[in-house]
Amino acid sequence: MKPYLKKHSVSRRSYLLIFLVVVIAINLLMAARDFLSAPNHPQSTPELPTIEMLNDSVVDNAKISDVEPVATIDEVENDERLPFTRLARPDHRLRGKLINHIAELTALFAQGNDAAGFKLAMNLSTCTRAAISQEELDADVEQWLGDDKEQYFIDTRVARFNFCEGVSQLEREQHLVYLNQLAESGFTPALEILGEMSDRKYMQSSQPSNLPRDQYIKIRSQFQQTKYRYLNQAAAQGSMLALQRLSWVNAHHPKLVKEQHSEQHSAVSLALANTIALLYFSENNLTYDRATLQQNKLYQIATSEEIYLAEELAPNIIELIRHSGQAYTAIKENYRSVSTAH
Repeated sequence: MKPYLKKHSVSRRSYLLIFLVVVIAINLLMAARDFLSAPNHPQSTPELPTIEMLNDSVVDNAKISDVEPVATIDEVENDERLPFTRLARPDHRLRGKLINHIAELTALFAQGNDAAGFKLAMNLSTCTRAAISQEELDADVEQWLGDDKEQYFIDTRVARFNFCEGVSQLEREQHLVYLNQLAESGFTPALEILGEMSDRKYMQSSQPSNLPRDQYIKIRSQFQQTKYRYLNQAAAQGSMLALQRLSWVNAHHPKLVKEQHSEQHSAVSLALANTIALLYFSENNLTYDRATLQQNKLYQIATSEEIYLAEELAPNIIELIRHSGQAYTAIKENYRSVSTAH
């Protein structure tokens, strides 16, 4: 039994030795792995630059003005850093007679109050459609009664005359001067009004009736270019009305597009880009439906290249408006009615 016991005891020591060797080997392998992965090891993989590091490098080596704005609509929409306000056109309604407000509004406008200047200009514009004398009013009412006009039209005509009574024809014609001053200073509602004004109304309000034909055409063409510029400026400042109007103007007046824009864009691509931007910002259902209808019409006539250009340009228009920090609603408030309350 003794030889057997001695042999068995030696075998157990061998197994223990082998186990210890294996444990030591595992510990050595783990230590080697940690050593190789340490950041101060000369053969370790260099740290990859982060997106933030790359962006800092771009900013350090290029001027901001040299960087082209590249953004998708989703990227602009998710930019929560930009505060944004929705505005409505100022209410220009006045109580009583306009003659009682002119001096105060004129003084405020001279002091830099654009809202007062806009209120004055819009009410003077209303008075250009009012009878200048009692005799003219009586003649109009008599004619309307003979034509079976509804009482509403007659009442409106009488109320407008009462509101404008005492304001001279010369004062009434100053509305265009005030609107031009406001537009040139960048006042968005004034840009909207002039951008939508018909050529006929502008020419009647600003030019003599006996203007030679060639001169008439020249001045009218200049106004068309000016109001197109006003519409583009108003759109960049967040005017939904301007975007809506531009969508139509760009689609129907390719001559203006060619004169004002690079040859890269066509009338259709610009109109489609304006419509896409309008759909992005619009919160009014009627405006949205009209823009959708316009967009569908444009997609039917646009080439694949025009669609591509429009979808490339639209995010830049949206980003420009987002950076302006405001949008003017496309809802036309009922400010044309005259209040005769005292």
